Order: sequence, then C-alpha cells, then structure tokens
Amino acid sequence: MTDGKQPASSSDKAIAADDKMLDAQKTRLVGSAVESSLEALPKSKRIASTVTRPELSEEADLEWDPVTKKTFLQEITPDPGYFAAGGIAGAISRTCTAPLDRLKVYLIANIGPARTPLDAAKNGDAVTAVRRLGGPLVDATKELWKAGGMRSLFAGNGLNVVKVMPESAIKFGSYEAAKRALAQFEGHSDPQNINPYSRFIAGGVGGMVSQMQCETVEGGLHGNALIIETAKKMYKQGGIRSSYRGLTMGLVGMFPYSAIDLGTFEFLKSAIAARKVKLGYSKEDSAPGSFATGCIGAFSGAFGASVVYPINLLRTRLQAQGTVLHPPTYNGIWDVAQKTVKNEGVRGLFKGITPNLLKVVPAVSITYVVYEKSKKVLRLDT
Repeated sequence: MTDGKQPASSSDKAIAADDKMLDAQKTRLVGSAVESSLEALPKSKRIASTVTRPELSEEADLEWDPVTKKTFLQEITPDPGYFAAGGIAGAISRTCTAPLDRLKVYLIANIGPARTPLDAAKNGDAVTAVRRLGGPLVDATKELWKAGGMRSLFAGNGLNVVKVMPESAIKFGSYEAAKRALAQFEGHSDPQNINPYSRFIAGGVGGMVSQMQCETVEGGLHGNALIIETAKKMYKQGGIRSSYRGLTMGLVGMFPYSAIDLGTFEFLKSAIAARKVKLGYSKEDSAPGSFATGCIGAFSGAFGASVVYPINLLRTRLQAQGTVLHPPTYNGIWDVAQKTVKNEGVRGLFKGITPNLLKVVPAVSITYVVYEKSKKVLRLDT
C-alpha cells in the first residue's frame, strides 16, 4: 500500500535546484548594488546610513533610538545623591559641634590682649602660668553660660544649619563634579583613579564653589535678637554688599583648606584601601570602617584648618566689624592684619585656634563618617 503521496520526479528536483541558485544570485546582486551605492555616498552619510533599525518581533512594537554620545556637562554632572549626602553630613556635624563653634567665635571677636601662660612663665611665675593654661577657654565658657545657660551655647545654630547644609551639599557635589572633569582631562572617565594633584585641585574647587553664597556673621551673646539687630545694622551700612564682606579672603582661604582637607582624606582613604587589598581583602570590603574614616577625617581637617587659620581669623573680623560683637572697623584685609598684629602680636593671628581645633576634629570626623555612610545608603560610588 501507498500513503497517497507521489514521489518527486527528477525534473521537479532539477527545477527546485535552479530556483535556489537564482535566489542566491539575486541576493549577491542586491548586496553588490547596496555596497556600490554606499561607496558613492559621502563618508558622513555612509556611516549614518549603516545605522539600521534592528529587527523586532511582531508582538513587540518598541521604539529604537541610536546611542548618542554624552556631552561634557553630562559626563561631569554627579548623581544628586552626592549633594544630599553632603547636606545631611553638614547639618548633623554642625549641630553636634555648635557649642565649640560658639566658643571659637567668642574668642576670635574678643580683641583684648591675650594673657598667655608663656608670658607668665617668662616672668618666672609658674603658678600663674599653670592657672592661665586654658584660661581663655574657661572664661569664655563661663561668660556664655551666664548669658543664657545651655541655650546660649546653641544660640544661632538654626541659622548656621541653614547656612552649612547647602554649603556642605555644594562642597561635596562640586568636588565630585570637579573629579569627573579632571578625569576627562586626564584621558579617562574614572574619578576614583585621578592623580593626587587632581584631587588637590578638585578639593579646592569644591570648597571655593561652596563659598559663593551669602555669608552670615555667626553667633552673638543675645541670641536671635542680636542676629536681627546685626542684620539691620549691616544693611544700613552697606546694603546687600555688606553680607559679602570678606568673601575674597574667604575664597583665598577656602581653596587651600578644602584642597588640603579633601585631598589628604582621599589620599589616606585610598592608601588604607590599597593596603587592605594587599592583605587579602576584596575590593568591596577594602573601604575604611567608620572609626578609621573618622580618624583620617579628623587629621585632614585639623591639618588644613591649622594652615589657613590666620586667613580665616582675618576674614571673620572683616565680616564682624562694626557690630556689637566686634566694634572696630577696617579699610580692608591689610588694615585688619596690621591692627591685629600691632594690638595682639603675631599670636593674635592664631587666637581661638585651640577651640577651633577642638571643634574641627569632631566636626570633620562626623561629617566624613555621615557622608560615607549616606553614600552607601544611597548606593553611590565610594
């Protein structure tokens, strides 16, 4: 029995073979014609014409866009999370160290001659030298406590948080943007692998950009009433321009401070991570822990603050001049420098550095720890 199908004859097989040959020839001819047409086109059009829409399944009608190259601005713009992490770190750090900052401003604004333990020791009065050790800090604490107790130590903290939070956000965000820009100039796109000089410059740029906002005069002995009165008096004396007194000095002082601070921190952080990798840690586990982060942050902040402290002291006095807190007035940076050295000696340029360092050590430690933790929570590159 047969299954009803007729066996293919030799003539049918020959016809089928001829059809396949014709199809192959047609394909080759079409390909040759396309290549000839492309060769005749200009190079730019020829490249553009080779970008074709990929074949899509009939079930999915998807839009297709060719990959476009990012602009330089898009390449260097960091994730907004870096700004958020910096703002959170600044606000928390500023609140925790508010009492120490009040002591620093009080001592800076005080223009009386400094009675140092060294002077007493030179006169042979060892007992007085011991008593004066830490005397200015103790006296300032007593005065502030008499003015309003614990509340006086946090006077103006709300205003300072409003100032510090965006400043810190801009500082860290600008730092990340500067690192990406310098990475592009170095010929790659990895901001984590830029050289130390680029890190130094990026840190300075981040600090300077963060200062391009309205500077405020910090603190006061009578809380919010003094702040309001100071604002009115400043506006009468010079309008909005008076709010930017000392901005030039601020920029000059901020660049080296921020460059030293961020550059030293990143260098030590990378060094610790590299050593842990050599010891067998994975790249993900090589980042310094919270304690190590706090320690290297404290060192980098204290180092940078000590180098530029005289500039910051002169800037603060320029900003506070003519106020209840600091009655003397000046003609400019050279005038305030000359009067400070004449009335208080060279040591006057470092007046208040002790409480400043006592504030910087915990403040920068807290800032970096919170910043690094915030980056992890936000899943940002560390």
